Amino acid sequence: MRINSKEVAILIMFLFLMALVVPIANSYTPEVLPPVTSIFFDEYSGMVTLIAVSYPLTEGSGVNATYYKIDGGSQIKYTEPFKLPEGTHTIEYWSIGNNGKIENRKTKTFTYDSIPPTVEITSPKVKGIYIHGNFITQRIFGTKTLCIGKVPIEVNADDSDGYGVKTVFFKFSNGDTGYDDNATDGWTYNFNNAHFGELEITVTAMDKKELMSEPYTITINVYSLGIL
Repeated sequence: MRINSKEVAILIMFLFLMALVVPIANSYTPEVLPPVTSIFFDEYSGMVTLIAVSYPLTEGSGVNATYYKIDGGSQIKYTEPFKLPEGTHTIEYWSIGNNGKIENRKTKTFTYDSIPPTVEITSPKVKGIYIHGNFITQRIFGTKTLCIGKVPIEVNADDSDGYGVKTVFFKFSNGDTGYDDNATDGWTYNFNNAHFGELEITVTAMDKKELMSEPYTITINVYSLGIL
């Protein structure tokens, strides 16, 4: 059988390259890295989950332990999802690999809000006398607040341990409604419609998680032509 010199040359070149590649491949050792920890938070239940993985998946790899701290407190070994207390908290977390490598510590801040905001009407005041929205004096006789002309309403709405108040809703016994979604000048609303007699005012606050407060209601006497 006649041997083709070109085929022999190609075969020799292939064997030469294999001789170079195989030792390099056999001598390659993956870099030993620390674990990587991810954090997950459920804002509705307040549960925090930590998941740690080790790269690459080689002999001796794996996660030895995961740790965390809440608001700079004591170090806790992570064994299962945990629930945050009400309010805003910072979690520091990290893992240690079976290879002894320690992950750089990471931090994340979360807010758990399960408590609705609170709300109350601060003006008009109980037993006050108002003319065109200006406080004049306290009533000596009678118990109901008296407003002649427009009725500026001021509200204190609070959600300091949560996401903050988003909107305050106003409802009146004559069927009128309104809202304030900008607290730059406080939570306020002007009732400036024609009305004679008792007027029930109800306010409700909604926070940024859309939790609703209990309604707060007052009853006043209003005498207004709805002009001023």
